[in-house]
Amino acid sequence: MEITIRQKCNYLMMKKFGRLVDFEAVQSYSVNIRVEELEVQIMEKEYEHSQELKEWEKRISDLQQQLMKLTKENTSKLQQLNRFCFEKHQLETKLAALKNDMVSLQPLQVWGCSDMGKGSVIWPSPALWSHILLCCQQLGLIFPPKTRNQSSKQKRWVLKRTHCP
Repeated sequence: MEITIRQKCNYLMMKKFGRLVDFEAVQSYSVNIRVEELEVQIMEKEYEHSQELKEWEKRISDLQQQLMKLTKENTSKLQQLNRFCFEKHQLETKLAALKNDMVSLQPLQVWGCSDMGKGSVIWPSPALWSHILLCCQQLGLIFPPKTRNQSSKQKRWVLKRTHCP
């Protein structure tokens, strides 16, 4: 039966085309429209993806530049903070040294105070001590305000420190 189908096919080819045609060769040369459409779609998608990839690469590059800029800014701020911490440490050290010096100073001498004997020694509170030191540095001697009852002939008392910077 296969021979008869093949013979019949050859007969019909001779009748229609005038010769025997190799359909396998024809199919290899012929254009498959669906395959061509799919290949065009593939090319379009590849182009779209390449454009999108370029956009992402540009965005990544921009973000890397921004990251580098922020890193440099933060580094400079950290260096500044480090300098400030170092200065703070130095100032705290100086302050501690000044406080130690203040504690070791001679006590205040009070002269001519009516309720104390002449030359009595008193120790002021730390807040009063810092205020007295500040006033001493700015003004020199410290006098109490005159009261109405006090006559000009009465002696005024003076707070005096043995060492004034």
